[in-house]
Amino acid sequence: MDSSGSGMQDIDGVRGTEVKYIHNGFHFPIGQALEQLGLQGAELADASFGTNKPTTRRPPSCLREPWDVSGAGFQMVEIIHATDLDCSPLGLSDGDIVLGTHSEPSDRSRQVYWTWTPEDPDHIHALDFEPTPVHGGCMNAAGVIAVIHGTGEHPEGTVLDVDGRSRQLEIPAGMGEPSLTAMNTSGEVCGSLSINLDFSDSDRSRPAFWDSNGKVHIMTALAVGTSGRSVDLTDDGIVLVWESYGVLGSAVTLWNPRTGGVSQVPGAIIPTARAESGEILGFNRENGRDVAVMSRDCQEWSDLPLNNGFAPASLNTILTIVGNVRSDGYTNGWLLRRGENHPNLLPTFRYHNTRPRHINAKGSIAGHLSTDNEQHVVLWTPST
Repeated sequence: MDSSGSGMQDIDGVRGTEVKYIHNGFHFPIGQALEQLGLQGAELADASFGTNKPTTRRPPSCLREPWDVSGAGFQMVEIIHATDLDCSPLGLSDGDIVLGTHSEPSDRSRQVYWTWTPEDPDHIHALDFEPTPVHGGCMNAAGVIAVIHGTGEHPEGTVLDVDGRSRQLEIPAGMGEPSLTAMNTSGEVCGSLSINLDFSDSDRSRPAFWDSNGKVHIMTALAVGTSGRSVDLTDDGIVLVWESYGVLGSAVTLWNPRTGGVSQVPGAIIPTARAESGEILGFNRENGRDVAVMSRDCQEWSDLPLNNGFAPASLNTILTIVGNVRSDGYTNGWLLRRGENHPNLLPTFRYHNTRPRHINAKGSIAGHLSTDNEQHVVLWTPST
């Protein structure tokens, strides 16, 4: 009955037992289980541990065997399957269009950009860029795409509008290593840039913002950190920033690139996403394992109803949260709906690591599955 992979049981000195991770990795006190059996006031005199999971060996190659232990109400569609190559989802529109990359077969260091649409589910469509050793991108809700391409010495950023037009993102001379993390409905983009090309400088990363004309704004003066990067961007033009310093120091900052205004959110939190309504999602690593938290007022952080180790990745406009957790030797994807008190594991392929990356307004999720030498990009869509 334990899906944590560690069989953890804490037995105290007064003949009591606390069973952890009894259901889908979620904490379930034994006292509550006894009450549901009508045993109020009963004393637990003995306890044992067992599992119904077989000790079968993992097959040498992917069998695409469906694995849905939660019945979370999602269908999973495989978009691409790569063997001895890399592939990754970069963005998801509200129309379930997926932006992604995969390695060029002849040179794994070079990536090919592509899109996938539900109208043509059996094919991916390569974008008109040469395979590139510098890569990264994002997509907004309407399907506008931004990607990095070119070379390490001369990186380029390009935005592709849905009407076929394109525009360039400014990368100042003497700066490089651009990354793109989010785009809002106005076509503004956030990401990061290295403010110098000295690779020995571990503090060279700074948050960056490109307006709808491609002009770049750089947050050169951080609030408390020695380096930082943009995490998310909302329609009001506010950038969610993760600042870091020292070995484990973290800080959350809200940055208005147009005015230069900076507001620090208290707490040593690593942020992962910000909702349009202002809630900030993140996690705290002070206790050794990721603790998922949310701030609704940019002042206080509240723990989410998740056990330690449930790392949050993203959320959508109705505050449905997705993330991953390590259990049974694999990384599993999970979903927590607003108002619910426990998560559900997402369906996957057996013996695969599962990482949801993006969730859109209607609850579809783009993510990544992997084994030792095989990878998949998948889309989960709600069954109802």
